[in-house]
Amino acid sequence: MRFKKTIATLVLLIFLFFLATPALAGTFSLRWDYSDADGDPMTQWRWWFDAADYASGTVKNQGLTADTVQVDSDTYETIVDTTGLAPDGAHTLKLQVHDGTEWSNNDTRTINLDTTVPNITITDPTGWKNANITINIQHSDGAGSGITSADYVITTDALEPGAGWSALASNNEDISITNEGQWYVHVQLML
Repeated sequence: MRFKKTIATLVLLIFLFFLATPALAGTFSLRWDYSDADGDPMTQWRWWFDAADYASGTVKNQGLTADTVQVDSDTYETIVDTTGLAPDGAHTLKLQVHDGTEWSNNDTRTINLDTTVPNITITDPTGWKNANITINIQHSDGAGSGITSADYVITTDALEPGAGWSALASNNEDISITNEGQWYVHVQLML
């Protein structure tokens, strides 16, 4: 009797969500290392979210598809599409590889889905003023994944600037404007 073991190690590289609309549409890179005790090449792979996906037959991207990249002799990468994944919160991603004879055990990772847009509130005085003014910037992410950085810039143009951003020190900060003119306050949050 011949004993064979296939090993796959899963590494989540980048997890980015693009939240232009309330509908979920996002991708991230999935990278794994493959080795086989007998030296057999990987012939197929498959991934899925949660037990319900697998039970319903919703196994994603099975096989070596055009979107699978062999990074080096043992490392593979593909793009995972999260369209339709719900609800927000923790989900288990599972990966299996096949060496032409058998499927490996599941390698699993937990990802956290957050499709809730964070809140930004900018409070400023109304009307024309002939003195320095104070702008209050508040931001929060509710029960979301959390804000990793918050930046602002004050300009004379409504277009989003490419440079000049300053970090907000807290989630409730007062900013003073001391120069005359019409000003635009830009705030960006990174999750």
